[in-house]
Amino acid sequence: MVDTWTQLISRIRDGSDFYGTPGSGDDDKVITYDYANDRFQLETPSAASSAIEPVSYVLYTDGTDVFIRDRTGALITSAGISTGLAVCLNYVMADNITVFMHPGNYTLSATVDIHHSNVEIVGINKGVVIKAVNSLNDECFYINGSGIVGCRLSNFILDGNKANQTSGIGIKIETPYSTTDAHHLLDRLHLRNFKGNGIVISGDTRCCRLDHVRVMSGDAEGYNLAGSDHILYDCVAGVNLNGGFNISAGNIKLFGCKAFNNGQTSGNGFHVVGDRGSYFSCEAKDNYQHGFMLDGADNCIVFGLTADSNGRDTEWCSGLVIYNSNNNVINCGAFFDREDSPTQEWGVHLTGTSTGNKTIYGSYSGNAGSAYYDESNCGNTHVSTTGESPG
Repeated sequence: MVDTWTQLISRIRDGSDFYGTPGSGDDDKVITYDYANDRFQLETPSAASSAIEPVSYVLYTDGTDVFIRDRTGALITSAGISTGLAVCLNYVMADNITVFMHPGNYTLSATVDIHHSNVEIVGINKGVVIKAVNSLNDECFYINGSGIVGCRLSNFILDGNKANQTSGIGIKIETPYSTTDAHHLLDRLHLRNFKGNGIVISGDTRCCRLDHVRVMSGDAEGYNLAGSDHILYDCVAGVNLNGGFNISAGNIKLFGCKAFNNGQTSGNGFHVVGDRGSYFSCEAKDNYQHGFMLDGADNCIVFGLTADSNGRDTEWCSGLVIYNSNNNVINCGAFFDREDSPTQEWGVHLTGTSTGNKTIYGSYSGNAGSAYYDESNCGNTHVSTTGESPG
């Protein structure tokens, strides 16, 4: 059991970049975290600079129990490994706290209910693995409450244990706009094996940022994003049965995101309902239905999309389908099927009452049908393709 201040500091130092060596003269010091240099260090309270972030709590396990201490080393609470993570996190929950989790394998026995602002829960050195207990059947992390802002979940693996659940979401954010935008941050996360959706942003939640997040091998959707004004960087959805990204949020921006092998049951790689979205250098690959679908979405920009060999399990699926969607601009995309027996019927397919859409400077090859098929005949524009001739 790790139960002394010196042992705790030594344990953190063994598992992360820790600046300085703890010694007998450190009993009056506190743990701080230097974001600029990505390291912990010991400092006297009066010496801490504005560039150093005070650590509110350090959470760790010895394999038998879970402990949480404040930055002076005082033990706040502890519990057995089967319940300790939820017990410790929910016990200290308050506004303006930062919890650093030491590497280890943790069992999540109950939802971590974050109904306070400016709560940060951060794993250390990518060695934090959290697995839902059998029959949790609920959200793992739930950020909720009108006007709640500024929360962050970072740098851990979250396993939904779907084989032993009947339901359950990985992370749900439901913080309706009150007087300011939410500005929550999810970064460097790997979610896997969820019975329900991996990440859900619901209601009138605004301005969340997702950065380097992976959602894999779920029985529902990877991401279900409502609200507005979210930004996603380098986010991935793979092998989720009901689709990769389901986006009803307006004015959303995606940069370098990828959806692959999604939709074995239903859903597309990217399914976009929200208006005014911007999608840059995204990739839809080997999805079972459509690669990318604009479904009643207007005034979107799709630039540099790669739609590669989609429609793996369903006839008449496209790299990009535009359905009942108006005034969108599709620029510099690559719509192709690389297989000897192609399954992606059309590179781009416009259908329903879609009008005023512009598809410009695309590259097309290997599709089962044609490069570009405008079934709507409602005044759309198609300019300068390479590869196959339009249908």
